[in-house]
Order: sequence, then structure tokens, then C-alpha cells
Amino acid sequence: MAGVPNVKPLKVAPEKMRLFNLIPLLTGITLIAGCSGGSSTGSAPDPQFERMNPAMSRGEGPNSSPPSGSSNSAPAQKSIPLPAFCSVASENKQPYYVTPLNKVLFYCENDPTKQLWGASGRAETPQVLSNFAHRFCETSAGGRAVILDLNNSTCGKSEDIPPASRYSTQDRQRLWTLNAEAEPLRGRTKRWSARNIRISGPVTRQQKLAAGHWKGFNFTYGGNGQIIYVGLVQFPASVDPRAVGVAITEYLSNGVLARCTIATNAAHPGAYDSQATADIFEHEIGHCLGMIGGHLEDGGLMEPVVNNTIHTPAMNRFYSLLYSLPPGTRVFPDGALGRSDLEQPSLDSDYDASGSRIYKGAPQYIFWE
Repeated sequence: MAGVPNVKPLKVAPEKMRLFNLIPLLTGITLIAGCSGGSSTGSAPDPQFERMNPAMSRGEGPNSSPPSGSSNSAPAQKSIPLPAFCSVASENKQPYYVTPLNKVLFYCENDPTKQLWGASGRAETPQVLSNFAHRFCETSAGGRAVILDLNNSTCGKSEDIPPASRYSTQDRQRLWTLNAEAEPLRGRTKRWSARNIRISGPVTRQQKLAAGHWKGFNFTYGGNGQIIYVGLVQFPASVDPRAVGVAITEYLSNGVLARCTIATNAAHPGAYDSQATADIFEHEIGHCLGMIGGHLEDGGLMEPVVNNTIHTPAMNRFYSLLYSLPPGTRVFPDGALGRSDLEQPSLDSDYDASGSRIYKGAPQYIFWE
């Protein structure tokens, strides 16, 4: 929509208004218009809406249109993945669905390109923002706005994909330390493209039961596994003799996990205790799901020493945040998400959106003292 006045590059602080300019993603898709028009109240200026660029695909479930029969004023059904337009991004590469409230996402009904526009982090109510959107379209395109989302009514109610904006700075910094910081592909998230994961190898009934404690993931067994359990092996002499289990992840250059190998140490007595090996297996599954850069120290399952199998709040938030973001999402040491590639290009030298390369992560051991 060239020629629209008051369109400026996105250069505002996080606590200020964020405005986006979106590339068209919706050609041929029928969408439902929502929210009535009318004039806004108060003296606040209309947002300077800007175009947004497409963000990386979420990689889970259908991503072409909103759920059938959905409306823009009601939450999406929890069992249905978010539609693709929720992942469009502003200049700073932050996907729309993680941007701060209050916010709106729309296109103008008379625009043949279906160019998407948005604003977030505003002080106004969603109703006022929708009025702003209608006024914007009436001025620039001579028609009404088609509202796709107001305050995550469509883009933030999935049960399995909560918006990243719900997480604290500490949670995001933990995501950096335990996942994104890991090399190669430093500065990008690494995770499976979906929560349905196949496990192969000599997995015992107790180990399957232990794996079942990972809520939100669906494991199947047999065939060519994405997680491969090789059973008892001789660990290298250079490894600490207290090590009783290990997980080694491999992932593509776009951040999608490709495979993960789990083994137990044949030289360690704990490897012959059936309950202990089940606990060790549950722990190493945690590394295979994305904790590839170390351990927690919160008295739970993902501590570096065999202790207990408690799924702690910090652990649950780590995986929930990781899987709320597409594989390959940019993360920074301070916990910021999705900022411009130009800010720290050294963090991105190994990234390739096509996933043409494969990397191996560092072994993650669990110890028995």
C-alpha cells in the first residue's frame, strides 16, 4: 500500500507503541470480518500502521486459515493450532502472536493485495484499536478493515502454544542458557517441529511409563525413531565415571531437531537397576525435547545428578516457552526475542532457513553420586 501517509520504520522502545507492516499471506483465503467501526473516543492519535514481513512457519498443524466457524471476537478452539497469519512479523522480526497487548491485526477489504497491518503495545482498548483500523482503511483504501485478531482472540488461545509474552524475563533468559546459547546455531531455538515423537530401541515398560510423565508430548514406539535408545554402551574413558546416562541431540540449520540418541553407561552399577534406568530415561528425554545446553538446579528431574523425577514449575515453563516459538526463533542473552538480524549478526552465522545442514549438540550427561 505505497503512498499511505505517516508510515515510519519501526524504531520505538518496547514499552512504547509497536506498529507493524505485513506482507500479504492471505490470497485466496476467506476470512471473517470482525468488530464494528465508528469513531474512537479520547485524544490519542491513530496508530501509524506499518507493513509486516512473514515470520518463520510455526511448523505445527495446519497454517493456512482460521478455524472454520471461528469469529474474531471469540477465542480459538484450544485443540486447533494457530493460523499462519499469527506469525507475521514487524521489522524487528518479532512474530505478531508474541507482541504485547493491546493489539490488532487486519487488512483492508478493498485492497486487492490483502496487505496485512497491525499495532501492539497500545494504551487504548481493543475496541478503540479496531475503530482505528477501520478509519485507516477508510482513508487509505476506501473501505472497511477485516479484523483478523484483537488481543490474541485468534492468535493466543491455543492450549499447546501460549504466547511468549506471558513469560518472565527469567524464563526467557533460561531459554537462552539451556537451549538457544548452545552451539552450533547459537542464538536460535532448537526443538522438534511437532509434539508427536517416535522412539525406537530396547525401551522397557517402566521406561515407557516414565516417558509418559512428559505431558503435552505424544510418544510412539518402534520403527525409525526420532529419539533412539541404544541401551547399554561403554562410555569413553575420558567421561566422568559417575556418568550413568547421556543424550546427544542433532538438529538442522533451521532449528528443527532431527534426532536424539540416549544411552546408559554399561560400566555403571546404576544402569542395571530397572527403576533407576527408568528415571534416567525420563531425564534424558528432557534433553532430547530441547534442554540441550545444560541442566536446571531447582531440585527436580532436570538436575545433573540423579535425584528425583519432579517436574518443577521452572522446568515446565522452559518447555512451554520453547514450544510456544517456532524452531529457529532468534533469542538473545538478555531474554529478548526476535530482534533484527543486524543487531548481533555473529549469533546467526550457522542459520539456514532451508535446514540444509545438520549439527550435533554437546553430550548431556546425568550423574549418579
